[in-house]
Amino acid sequence: MCFERNIIVSLKCPIYNPQSGANTFGARANFVWDASGRDVVMFTDRDGNEISLEEWQRVYGMDPDTVSVDPAFRSIEKRDFTLDERSPLLDMGFKRLPESVTLSADRMNDVSAVLSEH
Repeated sequence: MCFERNIIVSLKCPIYNPQSGANTFGARANFVWDASGRDVVMFTDRDGNEISLEEWQRVYGMDPDTVSVDPAFRSIEKRDFTLDERSPLLDMGFKRLPESVTLSADRMNDVSAVLSEH
C-alpha cells in the first residue's frame, strides 16, 4: 500500500504517531503543513526527539518527494478546506472541491467520492 498525493495538515503535532505504523507502509509525494506556522514534525522518536521532514527523508528514507507547503485553504479555523485561488497545489494538479461538499463527519464518504472522480 502506498499513501500518495495527500494533503496532511497538523497543528503543533507530528504527522505520524507511533501507532500509525508509519514505517510499515509506503508514503510518497504528499504535501504536509503545520497550521501553526512552525516547521513540520513528521515523527517523535522513543526518546522524544522531533524528526523533521528533511531528517525523516534523509536519515530514515521515508516519504520521498513529500514537501512542506501551505495548501492555502480558505479557512482552517472554520473547517473550510477549499483550496484558495492562490493555492500552490492547484498548479500541482489538485482540483478544488465543489462548493456543495463539506468536510463534516457525516459527509466524508461524499468527499471521498468526489476526490476519486478527479
